[in-house]
Amino acid sequence: MIKGGNSKGVIEKLVSVGLSEEYSDREYDRRNFGSYYNLEKIRDGLWEVNNNGLFERIKRCGEKRGNFCGSCWCLRCRERIGKILEDRVVGYIDRLNLKNDDLRMVSGVIGLSDFSLREVNRNIKFDGLRWKRMKRRLDKLGKRGFVSVGYEFELVNGSFMFYGKGKIKLENEKENMFKRDQLLEILEDEKYRFDVDKRKLFLFNHFHGISNLDNDELKYVLGDEYFVSGKSLKGLNECGWDVRRFFKDKELDVNVKKVSGYGFKNVYRFKYNFIGSDFKNGEYLSNGELGRLISLYDEVKGRGYRSLFRNIDNVD
Repeated sequence: MIKGGNSKGVIEKLVSVGLSEEYSDREYDRRNFGSYYNLEKIRDGLWEVNNNGLFERIKRCGEKRGNFCGSCWCLRCRERIGKILEDRVVGYIDRLNLKNDDLRMVSGVIGLSDFSLREVNRNIKFDGLRWKRMKRRLDKLGKRGFVSVGYEFELVNGSFMFYGKGKIKLENEKENMFKRDQLLEILEDEKYRFDVDKRKLFLFNHFHGISNLDNDELKYVLGDEYFVSGKSLKGLNECGWDVRRFFKDKELDVNVKKVSGYGFKNVYRFKYNFIGSDFKNGEYLSNGELGRLISLYDEVKGRGYRSLFRNIDNVD
C-alpha cells in the first residue's frame, strides 16, 4: 500500500523513473550501434537469443551459387522476397494492360498479437478466412481484378508508445498521435487485439500491396472484413484499408518495385508514425528484441516465403 501524498502521482513518478532507465539503456545501445555495421547488429541480436545458426546463414548468404539465407535483414534476400510480389503484379499488369492510373497502393491491418510465433500464425490464419470471403465477392464483381499484398510484423513497445509522457521527441508529433490513436482503437476490439497487453511488447501485424480495384470496388470486395468496432479505422478509406493512387511523377516499374518491397524492412528501431521515409524517430531495439524479431520472420515465412503473402484474382 502506498502511503503519503497522492497515490496516483506516486505511481506516475515510479513509471516515469522506470521508463527513464529503459531510455538510458537504449541510448547506450544507440552509441554502440553508431560504430557497428548492420551485420554486427544482427550478430549481437541473434547471439543474444541463442540463434547463432541463423546468423551464420545470413553472414554466408551468397557465398555459393543459389545459396540464400532468406532473411529480410539481408539486402540480397530482402530484394528477392520483394521481387516475388513484384513479379506477380507485373504479370497482372501485362495481362490486363494496366497503367499507373489503373493501380492503387493498399494497406490493411491484420490485428495485434503477442510477440510470439504462435500468435502471429494465429493472426495469419484468421486473416486467411477474410481473404477466402473476399475472393467469393471478387468473383461476382464483373471486372477482372487482383489484390496482392505482403505481410509486415511491426514490433511495438507499449510502454513507449502509450506511456512515454512526451519523452519521445518527434518532428511531427501529430503524426505520432495518429498512429497511437489507431492502435488504441484496435485495442478496443477483441477480434483484433488477441488479449495483447498494451503495457508490454506486442506486434502490429499488417500488410502493404497493390490492386487494380478502385475505392468503390474495394468497398464491395472487402465488405466489413476490416472494420474495427463496426467501422473503418481512423484515417482509412471506407473499405477499411488505406487506399492511395500510384505516384504520378514516377514510372510504373518504379512504383511497383517500391510498393512490392515496402513490407520487408530490415528494422532496427521502433517506429512511432506511418511516414515511410522516417526511420530515425524511435529508440533502437535492444539486442534481445532485434534477435527475436529476426528469428520470428525466419520461422514464420514458410517454404518459398508463401506465408508472407496474400493474393486473390479473377483474371483467368
